[in-house]
Amino acid sequence: MKKVLLSDIAKETGYSVNTVSHALRGMADISEATREKIRKAADDMGYIANSSASFMRSGKSRCVAVIVSDISNPHFSVMIKEMEAALREHGYSTLILNTDENSELELEAIKTTLSRNVDGIIICPVQKDKYNTDFICAHSVPCVMFGRRFTDETI
Repeated sequence: MKKVLLSDIAKETGYSVNTVSHALRGMADISEATREKIRKAADDMGYIANSSASFMRSGKSRCVAVIVSDISNPHFSVMIKEMEAALREHGYSTLILNTDENSELELEAIKTTLSRNVDGIIICPVQKDKYNTDFICAHSVPCVMFGRRFTDETI
């Protein structure tokens, strides 16, 4: 299947690319009837929004990373399920990474999430040292630490 572009939807509906873009983003400058017609055409054509393009416009990825030390632990599974549901309810997708209680894998997970421009990180840190959590702070990404605490100063 060919990737459907905004220009393809514009051609199909007879509207400009700008109008199609505004309609698909639900902007108020487009009537509800026009938005519905464009959304239907986009759905029928199999259009999938380009999240990278959205990020370039808004600076927001609408994605939050959840990094845990052992995803097979039922405690984490239940927590992740609830986090994912709450994030989805607020329009965010979730990137889940497992570290197997390994500091090096944790750092790789952090770097992966930062490279994907996540809007925030929720982490249950390995707890070997504070380097990885300090690394997150140094990159000014909002972060929530759960499930563990450090005996010395926390992030």
